[in-house]
Amino acid sequence: MQNIEFSRLRQFASHFSPILLVIIVLVLIRYPFFLNIDYHFRADEGMLASIILNLLNGGPIIFYYDFGRTFGLTSGLASAPFMWILGPTALAFHLPGVLYYSLYIWTTYLIAKTLIPRTAYLVLILMFFTPYFITEMTVHNWPHVPTAFLGNLIFLLFLKLKSTARNNSQIIFLLFFTMGLAIYTYT
Repeated sequence: MQNIEFSRLRQFASHFSPILLVIIVLVLIRYPFFLNIDYHFRADEGMLASIILNLLNGGPIIFYYDFGRTFGLTSGLASAPFMWILGPTALAFHLPGVLYYSLYIWTTYLIAKTLIPRTAYLVLILMFFTPYFITEMTVHNWPHVPTAFLGNLIFLLFLKLKSTARNNSQIIFLLFFTMGLAIYTYT
């Protein structure tokens, strides 16, 4: 029983440390944006942040933003731990964008490692150096990047389900839960 727990812990650490390294590198690359993040804070993001702050301060429980039901609160609620640590600042609201992009990079690397193992590291390195508009999009806390990450996660779960010979109910549940979360995040 202890070997099973230790192997799960080792598997978690084998993914957590590279993801943490990717987050650190992405924050360092995007340092000029974060240095002037107050100037990049837009009016629509102010509405999103105010709704999340109202929810965190004990406001009514809502599932979508007030101004429209075009996307769910997934990206906004991801900023809650940063707001508790850094306070209600623009930096705290924008950090989840980098977190989601680092998870997107890591899942893209895992997909490339599964499908074309020779070029997986090249894909990983090239995704760090993006054009300006993608760099700017990954700094903002918009639902595009979380949806892309969840799409990669859906594909990884599908590949895992396809490669196993037996029916694995946990993977099937996670697959459909992730599909539902992706739909909620951006519809």
